[in-house]
Amino acid sequence: PSTARMDLRAIGRMDGACQSDGRTEDVEVCSMWGQVYVSRGDNELGMSSYHFLSESEAYISFENEKCTKMYPRIDQRRSVDDPGERIPRRLPFRGATYDANGRVFRGWVTFSRDLGAYEEVITVDGTEREEYELVFSADFDQIVAGSCRGFFPNASKPHREERFGTELLYTRWPRQDRVPAGICRSIVNSELQRQSSEGQRAPSELPGASSSFSAPAALLARDAPALDTALAAAAGADGSEGQGELEVEAKELWQRMRWEPGPQWRVSTLPRTSLLVAAILLQWPEGVELCIRHGADVNALYDGPLPGRGGCESGGPNPPPEHPILRVALSARSCHQSLICRHVLDGGVSLKVFQRVKKKFQEEMEVDTKDLFNRWLGPFQQTSERQR
Repeated sequence: PSTARMDLRAIGRMDGACQSDGRTEDVEVCSMWGQVYVSRGDNELGMSSYHFLSESEAYISFENEKCTKMYPRIDQRRSVDDPGERIPRRLPFRGATYDANGRVFRGWVTFSRDLGAYEEVITVDGTEREEYELVFSADFDQIVAGSCRGFFPNASKPHREERFGTELLYTRWPRQDRVPAGICRSIVNSELQRQSSEGQRAPSELPGASSSFSAPAALLARDAPALDTALAAAAGADGSEGQGELEVEAKELWQRMRWEPGPQWRVSTLPRTSLLVAAILLQWPEGVELCIRHGADVNALYDGPLPGRGGCESGGPNPPPEHPILRVALSARSCHQSLICRHVLDGGVSLKVFQRVKKKFQEEMEVDTKDLFNRWLGPFQQTSERQR
C-alpha cells in the first residue's frame, strides 16, 4: 500500500475536533481499521460517515446537527403534528466481516431498537434494515465498489440498492488534498496574485472576487461563509442580485468530483458551468441554497454532461444537451437530491418545466423526492424564453 498523509488526531477523536497547528505525519495505511470515510458530497464528519474504530467497533455516524434537516426522521410519530424523532446519531454495524485479501467489508445496520425482551421495529422512509458491502481501494483512500441495500421490515429482498463508486462516493477522512478554509483562501489569493503578475486582470477586477476569496474558488472549496461573502460582494459591485458571468471551469469541477464524463467531452470548448450548476454537481445543498439566495437563475439551462446511475447520462456535446436546472438537481443522489430539489423549487421554476421533469424523470427520483414533487404546489414562475 502507498504511504498517505493523514492527521493522526482524526484517529481516536472521531468528533472532528482539530488543533490549530495543523501538523501531519506520514503513516502507512494498510487497513480501513482506525479510519473514517465521508461522503464526497458532504466532506464532513457525522454526515452518514463510516467509522471503523477497531475490529469490534464500527458504525455509521449521523451526529452532525445538519442531519436533523438533511435526513428524514423516523416514521413513527405520536400525533399528526409530531415531526418525529431525528435519525439515530449512531448506527452500529452488526454481523461485520472483513476479507483482507479482497479489501471487502460486509455488515448491516438497523433502525429498530433492541429493548431486551423484544425489538421495537422502527423505519426511516420505510426502510428498517440496510446491508452494506464496501470494497476499498488498494491504498484505502476510497470506497470504490460495493452496495447499500435497503429492506422493508421482514422483507427477504431489498427494495432499494445503491452502488458505491457511482451513486455513493466515499473517501477517507481527512483527504490528502484537504486543507482548512483559511489556508485555502491563502492559496486562492496567491493564485489571483500570480494571474495579475502575468498580465491577467488584477484580483479586484476578477468577476466575483472579494477581498479574501473569489466565489468560484469558495464554491469549489465548499467554504460556505466565503461563498456568501463573495456573492454578496459580486452583487454589490453592480447593484444587481444576479451572479452574472460567474462560472466554474468545467474541467476543474470534474476533477473535484473525481468524475470523467467520457472522451466525447474532451473538446476544445467545454460547457459553461454556473455556480448553481457546480454546487448541484458537487451535491452541496448549502452551496445551492446560497447561490439561489443571491439571485441564481433556477430557470436557466445547462448544456453539459450529468452523472447518471450508469455513468454519464448525456451522450456528447453535439448537439449540446439542454438540461433545466431542476433536471440537473435530479442528478444528485441519496438525501441530497430532495434537499437540493427543494432549494431549486423554492427559487420559482416555471410550471412547464416542473411538469415535464416530474413526468419524464420519475425513475431518477429518490422516494422523498417523489413525495416532494407530488406535494409541491408552488411558487412557480412564468416560462423562461429559453425553455421549451
